[in-house]
Amino acid sequence: ARQRHAIDTMQPVSPDSMMPSAGLRGFLRQQTRDLHQAVDDRFSASGATTTRSGYRQFLSTMADMHAQFGHAADRAVERAGLAPRAGDHWQRLMADLGGHGVFPSVPVPGRHDPDVDAGVAYVLEGSALGAQLLLKQVREADIDGLGMGYLQSLCDERQTRWARYCRWLDTASVDEDGAVRGARSVFGAILRRLD
Repeated sequence: ARQRHAIDTMQPVSPDSMMPSAGLRGFLRQQTRDLHQAVDDRFSASGATTTRSGYRQFLSTMADMHAQFGHAADRAVERAGLAPRAGDHWQRLMADLGGHGVFPSVPVPGRHDPDVDAGVAYVLEGSALGAQLLLKQVREADIDGLGMGYLQSLCDERQTRWARYCRWLDTASVDEDGAVRGARSVFGAILRRLD
């Protein structure tokens, strides 16, 4: 293992700070930049927010990701003092897809590794950052027959929740290598799902 990230927790963290320090969050961003860009490019090329088939693929992919990785993300966010949301997101995704011949996997608990879990949650929690723009694009495209509950739920607490998770991530004792493995595994699974 490379290094465990932790900063002096005796120093106060301002609750008003919306952008946490770069610590482990910055390292994860750097180590996953290539996969994150590839995912963004694939979703964009598929018409994820502009066509019915692209949006359906986006929703079913995200439902599969929450089914596959949701329990790991929930374990990490609970350690960060946040309420778990993966089950709620999966239910909203199923409702958004309702009856369109797409049946994503049922959520199952995964292997427990706190460091990997932290990286998994980094990706799933971070996905909320672009939700406002995606929701606007889907509304403008006037895509009939598919719901927007998942994107709306991501918008509800995105800024404060992300900032709180990042503050925890940058102050917790988390192994860099494990967190990177977790984050890259989610991005990799999305790319395999989109192939």
